Amino acid sequence: MDPNVPVATEPGRSRAHRRRDPGDGSIFQRSDGRWVARLRDSAGRPRYLYAKDRAHAKQRLNEAQTVVHTGQPLPDQRLTFGRYLLDWVAGLGAGVKPRTVAYYETYVRRHLLPSDLAQKPLARLEPADLRRLYAAKLNSGLSSTSVHHSMRSFMWPCSEPWTTAFWGATLPRS
Repeated sequence: MDPNVPVATEPGRSRAHRRRDPGDGSIFQRSDGRWVARLRDSAGRPRYLYAKDRAHAKQRLNEAQTVVHTGQPLPDQRLTFGRYLLDWVAGLGAGVKPRTVAYYETYVRRHLLPSDLAQKPLARLEPADLRRLYAAKLNSGLSSTSVHHSMRSFMWPCSEPWTTAFWGATLPRS
């Protein structure tokens, strides 16, 4: 049977029905009302992305497909921002002075880990979250220099689009 031939679904009604290509993913609504985008990652494992409406599910599916098609792994949905930064600091070493590693570790442990932002999943982190943390640190009585240094240490491991979205321009890297 040709997959592009219309298939009768009900008497008097027909619709074009074709199989999706491998890797296209799918979108469906759960019984609780949430929408789910499902696709296979580069390792062939099914991944589920959740959203409140179909449009957001489709957007998340498209973003995930872009990542998969470039050959990169999809981010772990449970990985928190705090764990990510601790792993990043622990992975520093080659080409980075020990004092620089200690500097970043101090700011991550002293300023980020005590905040609520450390528990937020990395996949759900938005630039607005970092701006709120920045404002809260300034309002807590820290000097602007300390706040700026702590935010620079958080932004270093993040990609350039994040720093542009947060600061309005890219930060010079030290």
